[in-house]
Amino acid sequence: MAEDLDLQLEQLGLELSGAAENSSAWLESLAQRLSILFPHHLQVRRGLFGRGAVQEVKLVLGEREYILELNHQQLQAKRAHRSGGVAIHSDELPLADWVSELFRDIASEAAKSAELEVALKDLIQPKI
Repeated sequence: MAEDLDLQLEQLGLELSGAAENSSAWLESLAQRLSILFPHHLQVRRGLFGRGAVQEVKLVLGEREYILELNHQQLQAKRAHRSGGVAIHSDELPLADWVSELFRDIASEAAKSAELEVALKDLIQPKI
């Protein structure tokens, strides 16, 4: 079952990383998906008094922080390492690598929580 989930996450990650031509819409979609899975671990920054388009998504998973920012219609992907709740080092990553690492960590979190695994499967499996 975990291998199926890993494969589905990998396919979704490839789909998402390949769809980045429309950066703003892609970032909005990612923010919506992650807010369902991690409402208490996700920060979404919007423009125009907090009501405009998504400008940045920040997700904290354990000791890692994933940041995706829209800057001049280009996505900038970063991963930070945390210690004591504070980001101590960050690296800029190619979007495909960022997506891959994010989804690998999400799969790891899902393996620890049956509730999260079910929510994740509902989110990534096509509805009929």
